[in-house]
Amino acid sequence: MKKQRGIRIKTRVILTALGLIIAIASMLWGALTLQHRFVPIFTLFELIGIITVIYIINKRGNPSYKIAWIAFILILPVFGLFIYALWGGQRTFPHLKKKYR
Repeated sequence: MKKQRGIRIKTRVILTALGLIIAIASMLWGALTLQHRFVPIFTLFELIGIITVIYIINKRGNPSYKIAWIAFILILPVFGLFIYALWGGQRTFPHLKKKYR
């Protein structure tokens, strides 16, 4: 019996949805209750986004793929980082590798 590796699609979708819900809730909570402290938190996400963009630029791969992720991360840093963490890698699932071969 082969051991499956990676995260299944359903799990990935659920984790993405939970991450987005948490991100939206934290942004709303931060905007309403921590108005004077919210700017440093958002700046931290911007810095993490810039570091992620540098990582994406240095990766090998399709330039149009890179530009799309860079734009998404820099325009929406909180959401972009969560979505890139779950969907961003150019992973090919094992069943697709078999199909391509």
